[in-house]
Amino acid sequence: MSGRKRAGTWIAALLIAGAALFAIGTAIERGRDHHEAAGETGGPESEAGHNEANENAATGAEAAESNKVLGLDVEATPFVVLGVVASLALATVAWRWPQRSVFVAVAGFALLFVVLDGAEVSHHVSDDSAGLAMLAGGVAAIHLSAGAVAARSIRRAAPEG
Repeated sequence: MSGRKRAGTWIAALLIAGAALFAIGTAIERGRDHHEAAGETGGPESEAGHNEANENAATGAEAAESNKVLGLDVEATPFVVLGVVASLALATVAWRWPQRSVFVAVAGFALLFVVLDGAEVSHHVSDDSAGLAMLAGGVAAIHLSAGAVAARSIRRAAPEG
């Protein structure tokens, strides 16, 4: 197996693992948020309970606002699906056609996701969600690794053309 093919295989495996963990983390976070919201509104409606529900709604709105990048909620379902599909598509391309231009695309994609993953780690640390912060950190490490393999392969691959 050539060095470029081996790099493409590693990149594909890392991107697939990152996509899977990203999807799992998002599902866990949504389930947790849904569970917390249902638990708060399911009890008797006393004055204190009503105030807590209003405070939780405000906190939920603040959390949704904190997930926005350039005014877009990056944890909305369409963006999560887009991220997973893009990861899987790029993994397939890297595996099938391990070329310099693909490695450049992977490096850019990985860099973007490392930044978003880092923001997610920060978000979960501030929310005292240690498990989700660790999962997001793991996803960031996977994306960083994919980017590092791609960057190394860019240096090794001769320019196409």
